[in-house]
Amino acid sequence: MAWLVLLAVLFPAQTGASCLPEAIDIGQRKYLTNDNGESYPIGMWIGDWAASFLTTHVLKIIIEERMGFHAEAKGPGPDTLSCFYALLGCKAPGNSSDRGCGQEVTYNHINLEAWSEGYANEWKLIQSRYASMAPVDVGSMGYDGTSSSFIRQTVQSHAYHEDGTVLDFYRGWNASWSEPSRYFDDLTSVNRDLIVPCSQTRFMATEANQNYLRVTGDHAGVEMLPDGTFAAICPDDYFWLSPTCRDDSSRCVPYITGGSGWGVDDLMQKVTSYDMPVAIGVAKSWSTLPREVNVFFYWWVPDTTFLDLDPIEIVFPPYDFRAYTSGDKRTVAASTAITKIVSQDLVTLAPSVEDLVRNLRLGRNDVMNMLKDMQDTGDSYDWLPDRTKCSPGFGLYDTAQDCGCPAGFIDASGGTANLSCIECGEGLDCPALATLQGLRSGTSNLGPQFVASILPGFYSSVAEPLDLYRCVEAATGTRCPGGIPETCTGLLNSMACTDCPSGRHWDRSEGQCEECTPWQQLGWILAVTVMLAGLVMVYYMMTAQKTAKASVLFTTTCAFGMTISSLQAVGIIGTMTVRVPEGLKDIYAFLQVFLLDFDSFAFSCVAGGSAPARYIVSVLVFPGAVCWLVSCHYTSKLLPKRLRWEGSKTKSTIGALLQLAFSTMSTISMAPMMCFSHPNGVFSLLKYPSITCGTEDHTVMLIFGALLLLLGVMGFLAVCTYAVIVVPRWSSNGQHANVKAFRFLLFRFRLDSWWFGVLLLLRGPLMSLPIALATDYPPVQVMSVMLVFLVILVIQANAWPWKVPLLNVLDCFIGFCITMLVASNSLYLGGLEGSMKDFADGVGSVIMGMMGAAVTLLFVMTVSALTFRAALGGQQELIAFNLQRTPAPTLLAETLQFMSAKLAEMDRAGLVKALSAMGVYDSKLLLASVSLLGTEVVPSDSDEFAQRYCFRIGSSSFAALAPSQCPARDAPTSKATDTAKEAEFGQSPSEGDLSPNNVRAAEGPGLANTAKPGGGSGSRLDSSLGEDTQQAFI
Repeated sequence: MAWLVLLAVLFPAQTGASCLPEAIDIGQRKYLTNDNGESYPIGMWIGDWAASFLTTHVLKIIIEERMGFHAEAKGPGPDTLSCFYALLGCKAPGNSSDRGCGQEVTYNHINLEAWSEGYANEWKLIQSRYASMAPVDVGSMGYDGTSSSFIRQTVQSHAYHEDGTVLDFYRGWNASWSEPSRYFDDLTSVNRDLIVPCSQTRFMATEANQNYLRVTGDHAGVEMLPDGTFAAICPDDYFWLSPTCRDDSSRCVPYITGGSGWGVDDLMQKVTSYDMPVAIGVAKSWSTLPREVNVFFYWWVPDTTFLDLDPIEIVFPPYDFRAYTSGDKRTVAASTAITKIVSQDLVTLAPSVEDLVRNLRLGRNDVMNMLKDMQDTGDSYDWLPDRTKCSPGFGLYDTAQDCGCPAGFIDASGGTANLSCIECGEGLDCPALATLQGLRSGTSNLGPQFVASILPGFYSSVAEPLDLYRCVEAATGTRCPGGIPETCTGLLNSMACTDCPSGRHWDRSEGQCEECTPWQQLGWILAVTVMLAGLVMVYYMMTAQKTAKASVLFTTTCAFGMTISSLQAVGIIGTMTVRVPEGLKDIYAFLQVFLLDFDSFAFSCVAGGSAPARYIVSVLVFPGAVCWLVSCHYTSKLLPKRLRWEGSKTKSTIGALLQLAFSTMSTISMAPMMCFSHPNGVFSLLKYPSITCGTEDHTVMLIFGALLLLLGVMGFLAVCTYAVIVVPRWSSNGQHANVKAFRFLLFRFRLDSWWFGVLLLLRGPLMSLPIALATDYPPVQVMSVMLVFLVILVIQANAWPWKVPLLNVLDCFIGFCITMLVASNSLYLGGLEGSMKDFADGVGSVIMGMMGAAVTLLFVMTVSALTFRAALGGQQELIAFNLQRTPAPTLLAETLQFMSAKLAEMDRAGLVKALSAMGVYDSKLLLASVSLLGTEVVPSDSDEFAQRYCFRIGSSSFAALAPSQCPARDAPTSKATDTAKEAEFGQSPSEGDLSPNNVRAAEGPGLANTAKPGGGSGSRLDSSLGEDTQQAFI
């Protein structure tokens, strides 16, 4: 009767009867329908073993009679691997040479009883090679596959009830107190013709026998053959006997296995170690012999081979991975996970069926009981799907629309019958059952917890709510609060909440768009007026006649320029797409004004709301300022002679203006090249997010930016680079007008480090370039900017270029602080929270504070220069500025004369010997001193020696024009020369300047210089100390 029930379950179609009560009629069952409109039944692929047949047909009954789908059993496949390929859609899944894969549709959807662990590598290959069609593992069947040793249930029960012997536990077999052979047939009852000789089985496996000998030490159970191999000893050539019954085989319980000796090496170790009286043999017909003879036998479950015997497994010590893998098999063998596989598209085509398979759990006893008897029990319904349940996103209902999409996805079907789940990308929060309608409205009939929303810092339109844009102030969320589409703060509009309505401007402090007032427009008019007037004042300040306050002007100019340069550098760092500490955001925003970011100052009130127009105005500031200075130059021709502008000085003023604004000009020129990406794949300008890259507006901005970059940035840099290359030659050739034209580039640095100004110019574009090229890659920006500052810092530390020692220290310190500031920002490249975020915020704030202190010290220097007349020159100079005391000029002059006399007394051989003993750096220092003396103190006609060993600019290149009548050859120096020296050093002519940065010989008794015969320019020393010499140091 049981076999009839089994046949009815396995082949219900042939019987024409339903197995379950209230089964859905076959005429009411549904087919799967794909996107192409093709319909077909659910394909259930069967493996060629009993448990796969059984579980597949049981599930088929449930799917047809309870779920209401047409299902079709297919196969069988020879192994689990063929099941993988069947669900992949391959035409010939069992053909290992050509499985016919690559189909767009699969007609096999479910496979149960998959022994997948043995095909792990093949599974990974399928998942990677066929990602869009690869089958899905939906979990365990609820039990593992196990191979072990079994006895009949009747034998186990008889032994237990007769004398309490527990044969289903290995200790119950111990021959010391038990005689298990009483409950089994005698070994002689086994027909040897049904047994495979030991020599043809795993009894001959050398490695297994070596492990047996090592674990048990039973030398009588195995032997070494002449060829060096090991073999098990079978006394009758058919059975191997354990030590406890080796002397009396009548006490041995026959053990039957199959194949070539499945599990032979395992059981040999167990029966010997646990004193079990067992005789092991390999049957020719493993499936029949245990039915004919009452024996101890090998089997695995789930399987139907010995199901009619009601087998009971013998329990051995639990699996020991370390021991088992080393060859010690006295513990039970590891079980194998048995899983369920479904096709990738089943969750869309029939989500209720997919969830049924996913939640299906069977115990091993359930399978064994169903194999024996398919009568319905209460347990049979425990794992049926609950038709009233709707797990969010998994859709247990027959209609996919009923349950919606899982968390992380949103239904974009718009209420149509077909569910369309789209993955929510960056910037969108999608709970389970989220819909597009709910995202637009901000409400859901299911409750607020099922409403999708836009995260703060992102924006989308109502028309395209899933096309998200990233807001430039995303970290603060002040512009884009998130929520529903087209939500902006404070009347902002346009893409990504960037622009205010016409007649309004963005007020950062209030976080909203404010009305433009007449006072703001008037303020901009006054600012432009003051700027134009200031440029005129700059000309006269930089080209002032000799005065006793020259050193004051030098200090003020250097400190002011260094301050602006530092603030510009920090402003550029603020444009990097790297997160910064919350407490420093306002500082970075304020410093944008040094990059001509006027939007925070109601610039739209005068330039309009158009981003391209505002950008073009900022670009035209630079050529506009140059044109203003040029027009002033020509207009001054109408003024009295003393007020007329000189050509070289006008050029120098223009150069000083462009030099001061060079970093700003570099950043503005590259602004149209800084495109960052939005989550929807669109690119926008970093500084003007309302401008989409590639549009007409962007093209116009790109043209103006490229012109400024080529003519303003690259052109000015090329001119300055050429100048620093040829300026030493100009100076030595007497082309002083050319040198004066580049006074802005040279005057702040020592005359032997005149080139350092170009290096500072390069810093601006080299900082902006990585931001333009790697806008979406903050780590690249951080590394590039740090590299720029570190290289310049190394060069600066070696050259020590500034004339004032304290300026060298401050500039190095500020460069170090900026480098560390960028490094601290790199801490935010990953997610930070808790104490780590507090640490990063603290580090950034401390470094910014250190840099603020350095800038404050620069301001103090400026005030000190205005307070102390001789702060940077003369004997009254401040030690804090020069970082040392300098000797009196008279003392230095006497020392030089004394040394020159001593040198004159030495013979050439002695001098050469002394010089040859000097080190490299000592020789270099001596050559620099000789060059300085040859250029500034005792110049020769050609200065060939100085030019050969050390390039430097002669201070005579910055001297005032020589008078038309020069003093006589032996005449004392003129009063003009003395006054020039006073202007240069801020002291009386009797005082000298022995600053190590610009050593000069003071004129004293016996040190007067005479003019060259026929010279029209006066003495070399006089000209070097003449009018405007102080400008070389300002």
